[in-house]
Amino acid sequence: MERLPLFERKIVKKVAEQRLEAVAQALKMQIEKEPEPGFMTGLAGQAIFLYTYSRSCGSSRFENLGFLALERALGMINDGFSWPSFAAGLAGIRFTLRYLASRGYISESDGSALDEIDPYLQEFAAERFKQGDYDLLHGALGMYLPNNPQQSQPSQPPQPVTDNRQPISAPLRKLAISPVPGHLAWEAKHPQTGVPEINLGLAHGIPSILLALSQTAEDSDASIMGSQGVNYLLSCRLQESANGSLFPHRMVDGKPDQPGRLAWCYGDPGIGAALWQIGVNCNRPDWQADAIGILHKAASRRETVANRVMDACICHGTAGLALLFYKMAIVTGHDEFLDAAAHWTRATLDHGQNPAADAGYLFLTTGDRYISSYSLLEGITGVGLSLLALLDSETLGWEQGLLL
Repeated sequence: MERLPLFERKIVKKVAEQRLEAVAQALKMQIEKEPEPGFMTGLAGQAIFLYTYSRSCGSSRFENLGFLALERALGMINDGFSWPSFAAGLAGIRFTLRYLASRGYISESDGSALDEIDPYLQEFAAERFKQGDYDLLHGALGMYLPNNPQQSQPSQPPQPVTDNRQPISAPLRKLAISPVPGHLAWEAKHPQTGVPEINLGLAHGIPSILLALSQTAEDSDASIMGSQGVNYLLSCRLQESANGSLFPHRMVDGKPDQPGRLAWCYGDPGIGAALWQIGVNCNRPDWQADAIGILHKAASRRETVANRVMDACICHGTAGLALLFYKMAIVTGHDEFLDAAAHWTRATLDHGQNPAADAGYLFLTTGDRYISSYSLLEGITGVGLSLLALLDSETLGWEQGLLL
């Protein structure tokens, strides 16, 4: 499966190539003034797009721009930038370097340039765990999970690096609660309200915890916690919901809050993708079957307003859905997911027609405003990388930083 079959249609392929050129040109103007160095938020993610696009279109000028973006990100670190998080900080930039080296975009020595910061990142993780902040994007889990990606074809992900990190099961055991016998869950505080909740989203909640536990098969306590955590996650299924969602965003006082949106960050697609990988890691075909059922139901949901799919971003928009369903078609062998990927790819191409926006794309932000955005997670960099993957699956690999 080299590309999404939709792109066998020449006119669709041409439109995608036009969108990619527009993204590349917009980033050309952005990288010299981009204030953020991170993988999901700024220069590091932009470097991945520019290097990948350069190889795809055969133009070295975009490779040079990728080098410039990376040089600026590393320059910020040399000037004192030290925020550790995976989404916006050092952990994500380290992932970027390892990934680019694994694909031959930069040298192996350059790819390991930040490996010596691991003790600092682990100190950050330990402190965040003490505060109960396990969050993947901004907290403790980001120091662990994306740095040990699963091997999958056809992508060639960065290899895990040997280090002296402490087992992740110990701090997660301290944070775990047992709502009922045989179930485990992990509470967090809602970032706006501060109210305790059990978050079910892949980006900030239990699925990422269970993925981390599933990657430590030699740890018997991790295996037990993972199994009981999956029991809890599956017990949160909704009996019915207005938009067809099987899971809510979160549980508060033992009750679901609202039906999940259709997205990578929150909702059934992210849960299904994570559960599939957990089932593979733990040799649990029953969990894999549950994951396929969740994803099949999600693939049938196409209504944008009810499912809160309001723009083209990776995080909670059409590009993220197209990428997720395409990747799951590859790793599961279920070609039915290609239909959903094609649907959301068309929607992604349609979004990019705004003449007043950089690269034609505007993205929903606070206050119901639409703005230009250049990031991987919520902007045109992510749109561009998703389109490149859909056009050529050999460009996959970077998405494992999203736990896909």
